[in-house]
Amino acid sequence: MEVYSWDIVQATILSQAEVAGTPIPESLFERNNFFSPQGLGCNLTFFEVSSKGAEKLAEYVSQEYLGTSGGLTLSGIPPHVYTDITPCNISTAQQFTKAVQKLKKRNKANDRLRDAIAMWKNASDLVNSKRYVFISFDIEVYEMDHKILLELGWSMFDSQTNRYMDQHYINSTYRHLSNGRFVDDQKLKFMFGVSVWASLDQALTEFRKDLDWCVRRDGGYVLVGHGLENDFKFLAMQKFKWPVAGGRGSHNDVSRSAVVASLDTETLYGAYSNSLHNPPSLGRSMDNLNLESWCLHNAGNDSHYTMELFLHLCQKYPSTNAQAS
Repeated sequence: MEVYSWDIVQATILSQAEVAGTPIPESLFERNNFFSPQGLGCNLTFFEVSSKGAEKLAEYVSQEYLGTSGGLTLSGIPPHVYTDITPCNISTAQQFTKAVQKLKKRNKANDRLRDAIAMWKNASDLVNSKRYVFISFDIEVYEMDHKILLELGWSMFDSQTNRYMDQHYINSTYRHLSNGRFVDDQKLKFMFGVSVWASLDQALTEFRKDLDWCVRRDGGYVLVGHGLENDFKFLAMQKFKWPVAGGRGSHNDVSRSAVVASLDTETLYGAYSNSLHNPPSLGRSMDNLNLESWCLHNAGNDSHYTMELFLHLCQKYPSTNAQAS
């Protein structure tokens, strides 16, 4: 069945009527008039109109306003291809408004999913290019005061050598504070190296040094995170400066730095699972993909596992051959 969007049908009716020299009054398509007992929309089925239904509507309007049968046609207009069509009987302006709101919400979700799939493809292409270092980072804050940063961890994956490099710093200024009431206390259980007690400034300095090294070698770096925006906000609170391409200073806006891409594993997992609704936690995402994870809520461990999740999802991106089949 060929299907046409209603806006195309409406535009075609109006334009052809104008060419015929008998313009249709704009009030015809006002909601209250269109869905009145005598209106055109009384017995139509929405969201989209089939070609057969559209032709009948065009013929009706032609007879009513032009006095000739078949004066309006949909010839030459390519039909849309839809994979998800939900019929909706509308007989009042209020029902139409409600249907439009529902459709806008669904279209917005579809747009977000398309953007997520585009990010997934970009992530896979960047990994396969074997050009950059990918850096996942994580911050653990004090559960009773989120302005206090207790840990900073990052994991660097060099795609040129397939090598992991992991770092974990614990804020020595707040040595006396620990989580455990709402979030597991795992700060002493870093599994991929040796934890370093240091001031937050020292930890951020070391993080910046690694970013600078990436810029010197590759011209940029790729950032990875699970719920990345939150970690960006925490670093912004500390007035962290990101290196700019070419070694020309720093910028507090990561998007204006030497970053090649910022890739969120929440979004990538949503693209993989075909749903961005209520994204799972890092641990649940790992479990769903049969990936092991231990001692989560340690900033170093979370960074490493985020990188593992990221690379695994990149491998899951369908190849060109798979898409073609």
